[in-house]
Amino acid sequence: MAREYQGPNKRVSIYFSNDRLEKLDRIIDYFKQENLLVEMKNVSQSIGYLIDTFDKLFLDPEEPKMIYEERLAQLMQRDKTLFDEVQKENRQLKRQLDQLLYLALANFHISENSDWNVQELESVSSDYSIEQKQLLERVDQLIKEDVARGQTMKYSHRSE
Repeated sequence: MAREYQGPNKRVSIYFSNDRLEKLDRIIDYFKQENLLVEMKNVSQSIGYLIDTFDKLFLDPEEPKMIYEERLAQLMQRDKTLFDEVQKENRQLKRQLDQLLYLALANFHISENSDWNVQELESVSSDYSIEQKQLLERVDQLIKEDVARGQTMKYSHRSE
């Protein structure tokens, strides 16, 4: 499929397969959602962004010259590595949050009973300690209320 585009500098005819034309349309939609396009220049601006991106990622003089496939593989591996690092950090944060939760529960029990023994600490999913279960339910309720209140506050300015 062929499309002709006019720009302020030079007129160019570009020929696309249907598959590439669909990809270009998805790219244009992406740039529109990011508010990067001026009406009437969607295709030209999109192709300009694609050229600039390719130039920066593949032709940057700061980067050593690589074959296209090698550079693409390197960039894709970098994304995977970053994703793996973020997952690892998230697991560490979850563990630390779990530790803080149990430390807070221990403090709660000690404040209720000064003779309380740490070996008596129950899992948050157990039903053995009625007080602990009530405390966790109340905290969960307060969090939900705060989230709802935050949403109300976040969107309340839009009615003005």
